[in-house]
Amino acid sequence: MKQSIRSRLVCLAAVALVFAFARNAEAAITVSVNSSPPSTDLLLSHGGVTNFASQWRWIGDNPTGNGHEHTDLGQSFLVPGASDVVLDKITIRPRDVGTAVSGASYNLEIWSFSDATDISGNSLVSSQTDVFPSSGLSSGYWTFDIEDQALASGQQYGFILAFNNGPDSQLFINAVEDLNGAYTDGGKLSREGTPPVWSAFRNFVDLDFYLQGSIIPEPSTLALTMLGMAGLGWRRRRRT
Repeated sequence: MKQSIRSRLVCLAAVALVFAFARNAEAAITVSVNSSPPSTDLLLSHGGVTNFASQWRWIGDNPTGNGHEHTDLGQSFLVPGASDVVLDKITIRPRDVGTAVSGASYNLEIWSFSDATDISGNSLVSSQTDVFPSSGLSSGYWTFDIEDQALASGQQYGFILAFNNGPDSQLFINAVEDLNGAYTDGGKLSREGTPPVWSAFRNFVDLDFYLQGSIIPEPSTLALTMLGMAGLGWRRRRRT
């Protein structure tokens, strides 16, 4: 058992290196806005069936209304199937957006959890920082093309989007959510306050979200891929 776990961890680490090399260590997130949801390379998706919306705001702003409007928000999910995956893109569905979001700095984080109901033992997997485009943000589907992240099958994860600057009454995103809780392997996440307090909404409410990526190849295929990438690097060095 220990040997199997060790081999799997080594494989995941190797995959991360291969994809980082292939993408030239991508340094920034790119955000694209589309009128329809992604349909290719889907690892997991949950399309909302209502027009209710959760609101992202800068976490340091003063809460109003029901007190749960000024939060970092996200969604937990279970990596499906028997194979590990590489997560490449995360898509959410904003209904409307404040004018201060354009050009605002944000963090997109990936966390692992023991399960979707017990998130007290969370562990940060990845944190990527970037700035929203200065124009072109509107309702629709926002796809974050992130630095590739290897994820283990059967493991519970979650993504969190957080603004880094504020306060500003126009620094908000209203994202469409499904109040039916139809996605049973995860739920909406929120994080509020300092120190941050996490809440999970499994079997109650989910964001409209889409995850794109690829299945990690078997170890033998991976070894050949790494060998090929090494060969390309060696030839490139010879040319220079």
